[in-house]
Amino acid sequence: DIQLLGGTRGLDVAAAFKQRGIPCLFITGNCPTARGRGLAMGCLHKPTDERSLLAAVEAAAEVSRGGTPGQLPRGMHLF
Repeated sequence: DIQLLGGTRGLDVAAAFKQRGIPCLFITGNCPTARGRGLAMGCLHKPTDERSLLAAVEAAAEVSRGGTPGQLPRGMHLF
């Protein structure tokens, strides 16, 4: 998420993940601007359900493997 409990910013967490080579996918009501787009693979808009979340993770995993995902779940876009 972009705004995390306790004031932590999801963009900061995503930047730390990127420095460590860990892929990131935002799940938020406010998809990030240009800066955030360089930190994550994509965004899944809230509200979402379990099925969409699992499909988004599968799509992100496919991209991480160098593949092309099939149909993205509603509310998801890749950067």
